[in-house]
Amino acid sequence: MRVCGRSAIGTAAWVTAVVVIVVIVAVGFVLVVGLPTHGASTTTGAKTTSLTTTSSLGSSTSSTHATKSSTSTAASSSTTGSSTPSGPSVYVAAQFSNGTASPGVFTELANSAGEVATGYTPVFFSVQSGENYTVIVSDSSNHYFNQWQGGFSSRAVPVKANGTTVKLTAIFTPTPQSPPATAYSISVSSSLLNGTSDPGQLMQVMVDGYTIQTGYTPTTFADLEPGLPYQVVAYSSGSLYFRNFGGTDLNRYDTVTFNDTGAKTLSLAGNYQYVPSSEAAELNVIAELPNGTVIGTTINSTDTVQQTAGLWLTITPPGTSTPFTGSYTGGDSLPFVLVSGDTYTVTMTLGYGNLKFAYWLDNHSTDNARSVLLSSNTTLTAVYEET
Repeated sequence: MRVCGRSAIGTAAWVTAVVVIVVIVAVGFVLVVGLPTHGASTTTGAKTTSLTTTSSLGSSTSSTHATKSSTSTAASSSTTGSSTPSGPSVYVAAQFSNGTASPGVFTELANSAGEVATGYTPVFFSVQSGENYTVIVSDSSNHYFNQWQGGFSSRAVPVKANGTTVKLTAIFTPTPQSPPATAYSISVSSSLLNGTSDPGQLMQVMVDGYTIQTGYTPTTFADLEPGLPYQVVAYSSGSLYFRNFGGTDLNRYDTVTFNDTGAKTLSLAGNYQYVPSSEAAELNVIAELPNGTVIGTTINSTDTVQQTAGLWLTITPPGTSTPFTGSYTGGDSLPFVLVSGDTYTVTMTLGYGNLKFAYWLDNHSTDNARSVLLSSNTTLTAVYEET
């Protein structure tokens, strides 16, 4: 995770992660078919990103129409309706830029675990005081989101519920219009591991599991907003497989948060490996408890991908002691497509929370790092014990 300023986004483990449909939050992630919610690589543990939010509205995020990354089953007591609830709530209205009301805009309320409730403007969402939420509005024919009243133009707006009603008004235009400009941007390039430029790789920027912008490298995602946790998601294509950002961020989900006091621009360099199909072999890694319960899963349905948080692992290629890619077990980066005939080092996290690495299922080795000669498609299982 990159923080351009003083504040940081926290992390949480063992929760259901939002994941991206089109990839794809991941994660352990935000957001996706991927993981997201969300975040840059780390060497230990499972992770999703918890959203640091505020109910104040600032400037803007340049948007295309919002694409829902995924849906997770999220336990919540939230309800919707057109009348004021008795407890804490979020009220969402919509209007055109001339002030004319625009009823019937589809609106979603989400938290770090996924979608909580949906409704059509004007709508009240009952919420839990003190919790962080995200409100997302959608476009429809002749109704194009431009900004929130107050100038904040990311259609995914963070909200911290208080003891009363937080009121939001979304401003729409009858034709697509550029949002208010800001000074915050993320530029993304791509190259092969040998440094050769490799343009044309798909990248997306998401907020809390929702696609905000899409582009092909080299590309710049402009008009971003300080205080929001943006997740830059890299995609593999053809025989080109994403390995890392900048050689150190091994997850294809890189979380970036701008702050008022920090840098306003950031450059990311995606590194890819060319693996022709004639030389490719798959390496899958599973984590499970001694009773066979899988740690980290992906569930595919017709229009969504759901993931639960897994455990972090890295892959080190031959000829070096430095890992070049990684994933969480159950994540959509798995199985890795690598070069058949090469020997790789697989390193599992030693533990996270109450989980501790115990042994590899096939050879009962208690060493969390092992070498694998990849002569064919291979699946390894790491067993963790609860302490």
